[in-house]
Amino acid sequence: MVQKRRHASQTGTHAQARRREDGAVDQNSRLIAMHRLDMVPWRPSSVVSMASSEDGSLCTCLREDGRIDMYDTQRDVLLKSYPGNSNASPSSIVMLEEDTSRGRTIRMFVGGMDGTITEIDGQTRSTRVVCDSHGGAVWNMSLKSMGEGEEETAHSHVIAAACDDGCVRLYSVEKDVPGVSIRTSFLPVDGRALCVAWHPKENVVVSGGTDGCLHVWNAATGREMTRITVDGLSSSGEPPCIWSILVLSDGTIVSGDSLGQVSFWDGKFGTMLAKFNPNGADVLALASSPKGDVVFSSGVDPRIYVFKRISGGDGRTEWAYLSSKQEHALDVRALCCCSNPQEDTYDHRIFSAGNDSMIVSHSVDRFLKEHPRRVDVVPQRPCISVSGSEDLDIMATATANSLDIWKLQNSKDTVLSNKNDGDVCSPGKPPLHVAHMSVTSGAHITSVAVSSDARLVAFSDNNGIKCINIRDMSSHMATDGEMDASVVPILDDTSDPSTLLGIKSVTLPAGMSTVHSVVHVEFVPNSHALIVCMTDGTIKIIDSVLDADSSVNTIRDIHDMRFKTWFKKDTQKSLARRECPMMDVCRVSKEGEYVAVALRNRVFIISLKTRHIITQIPSFNMKPGSVIAGIEFLEKDTLIAMVTSKSETALFDVSTGDACALPGQDPTQQELHNLELETTVIGIAASPASSKSVIVYSANALCHVDFDRPLVNEAEASTKHGRRPRDKKAKIGFERATKHRNCRVLPCEHPLLYACSVHPNNLLVIQKPWESVWKATQSAPLAKHRYGT
Repeated sequence: MVQKRRHASQTGTHAQARRREDGAVDQNSRLIAMHRLDMVPWRPSSVVSMASSEDGSLCTCLREDGRIDMYDTQRDVLLKSYPGNSNASPSSIVMLEEDTSRGRTIRMFVGGMDGTITEIDGQTRSTRVVCDSHGGAVWNMSLKSMGEGEEETAHSHVIAAACDDGCVRLYSVEKDVPGVSIRTSFLPVDGRALCVAWHPKENVVVSGGTDGCLHVWNAATGREMTRITVDGLSSSGEPPCIWSILVLSDGTIVSGDSLGQVSFWDGKFGTMLAKFNPNGADVLALASSPKGDVVFSSGVDPRIYVFKRISGGDGRTEWAYLSSKQEHALDVRALCCCSNPQEDTYDHRIFSAGNDSMIVSHSVDRFLKEHPRRVDVVPQRPCISVSGSEDLDIMATATANSLDIWKLQNSKDTVLSNKNDGDVCSPGKPPLHVAHMSVTSGAHITSVAVSSDARLVAFSDNNGIKCINIRDMSSHMATDGEMDASVVPILDDTSDPSTLLGIKSVTLPAGMSTVHSVVHVEFVPNSHALIVCMTDGTIKIIDSVLDADSSVNTIRDIHDMRFKTWFKKDTQKSLARRECPMMDVCRVSKEGEYVAVALRNRVFIISLKTRHIITQIPSFNMKPGSVIAGIEFLEKDTLIAMVTSKSETALFDVSTGDACALPGQDPTQQELHNLELETTVIGIAASPASSKSVIVYSANALCHVDFDRPLVNEAEASTKHGRRPRDKKAKIGFERATKHRNCRVLPCEHPLLYACSVHPNNLLVIQKPWESVWKATQSAPLAKHRYGT
């Protein structure tokens, strides 16, 4: 099949056809047109720092734009995203856990190049307090917990920060007191202090900087105990910059510098134990195994190098270089070991991330024997919402602090007559980019929604909820033919003022414009009512956003689930389970009667009339580590389809919550059906093919599921011994998928961001090539000379 593309827009077709017993295609089956767009702005931000929780169940990733992503290390699932502040130029993050008046909570502190240390409130996902570092830019931070034997036990934790003025400063973190307070400042050294690390067992701090030396400090007295000079000079004759420092449990100091050297030092006497230079470029990150016998390094050279302590026959130990792996395309700026010291059987993981924005999880014990896992294949997916109106199709996309509005053109005019499954249709007009807006400086947009009549666009950011009204300029023309000054015109593809679009700010009811902790907004279909979901599980309903005096109703049924026994037991398993959001997925039904909320592998259906839970779908026997990734209402809100992150799907009755018996399935066995999607499922959308079919999509494939037909995987329907013959000539696209088969998988050539049905015969798919994303990055991969070139 010849792939054609025009204006970054393409239309293809595929059939969702039913087969009769004789093998003929059902005449009632319907072709649908798949419109693929790739002009949506998407540029994931690079990762600059990572931190792990004490039990190893959480890993927080700090991105260059200020956003903080929190991952479950055992399930490889994104739990939360904190908007952060992009103006702070963040450089380092530390995370701690403590008992406060609000209960057992986590506290996160972000050091920035603007000379501030910011505390992020984990409950409201907003900035709690901003403190001055008193030393300029903060290059790196390290955290130490104060035990019972330590002095000044009133301070639960102490943060050591490497500042731009060459000093290492200690900051105290007190319980129930926001922010940090400066405790002491060590003597300044020449140049900048670039990295800092605590001794795991002693009250000792080790720092490094641009002077090419390692400084060992006594944290109690503030005096320098040892100074170690790193060998080597740069091409300009300057000493190397010490970018990263690691202190092992036995006191061994590991340093990584700008010459690509990984050096091991005796922490007591300052003598060199070993030195390696496999990187060939700056070493930006170091990490070690829980026992301290394995060290990992990486940096500008994106390969991850492994060093191991080996015991000799005479009882002496020495360090040796083992091997390396490369899973990143650009610089690796952070390595983080997530381990639980209390459990020997815990699966210890090493997380790596950097300029390519990808997060990769490696096994510590089986690093050279096991392939790593990509935690988030499509990081920082943009917020996308489509109106689906027959008169005017509006699509809103939000990335970071910008909002773009697009006008979809001629999507419903695609001619499908005389077309076969897999044929390429002539490309239609590309979407028209009609507006681009930016929110308050430093803020991040967390969700966006478009009303079903394409008149309203609502979005939430750090500061609250905003709403704009999209109108035809013809209805806002003055009697003399001039435009209404209260409406800002949007450029269109015509010069006729009477056909222009216009935007106007909408005043929301009191208190809603400045409400914080919003994670999701969605309009009720066929109305101007807005559903607002909060971080604590509270659901607020604005009856009409066009009326500033409209009433705001609150539903607290999901919020009150935290008092249930099953919920309390689940939160006691680990810190990751305790930090799981109160709402994994939220979906409003097509008829506007129900709201479905997924919470800890359970689905609760709330009636918008009674504003109470009417049905609960209990958790099924999902795969270990699986979570609910999407829910969709079908058959005029009588059925609800569910899909998990590990490609498991099922159909349930809305009124009773029971699983529906599917064709070819034993009605006594209510099990989830496994699909053939290789990567993590990210969403589900209603299919235009029939009223009981859905499109399940992951980052690299689409899967059509028709619940009126037997759910059969391609492997199950193959010829011999359940094996499918390998086709070496198969291409990515329709040729690789078996036509007319249920649960068929359509691989996508580029990362898939979003999918939805826009008209009875049209499916909209948003994707973006990685090549275009990497071209926008400012960093280039390390150039290495290959032998023979």
